[in-house]
Amino acid sequence: EKKKKMIYSFIVVSDSGTLKYSYIVPVETYTENIGDYDISNKMIRVASLIFGIDNLNLSVCPMNQSSDIQVIHCKGYCMQIYTTPLQVRFIVVASQEVDGFLEKAYGLYTQKIGKNPYFDKDQHIKPDTNPSFTNEIVSMINTHNESTLSR
Repeated sequence: EKKKKMIYSFIVVSDSGTLKYSYIVPVETYTENIGDYDISNKMIRVASLIFGIDNLNLSVCPMNQSSDIQVIHCKGYCMQIYTTPLQVRFIVVASQEVDGFLEKAYGLYTQKIGKNPYFDKDQHIKPDTNPSFTNEIVSMINTHNESTLSR
């Protein structure tokens, strides 16, 4: 049986490496057990690690002007990374690679967050102050996961 492409979490990391936004799919949504998934500090650590790995990649290969890290495969899941021209990183943690999701999330970010004249680039994206962004990201993830589960 082919493994289902479930999205577990979505993260946005600023160009300075700080966690701007994270959403974690409620555990009861999964058909598999991924263990305790406390977000308090783990998402901050993930953001910092991805930023560090990305910058290490640039320093190891100085001829490369942008990071080539797009996917990190781990046992049982992978992390896909999309880095924008302004070095904002969009990360999805999923059971396997999900095509086109991060590009759609970036388009949504550009529309809902980037075009807001009052939004500072280092500001955190809070669900209560940016409900339309959060609602649409959650809807995109739910739609993806529901279509995956129904196959």
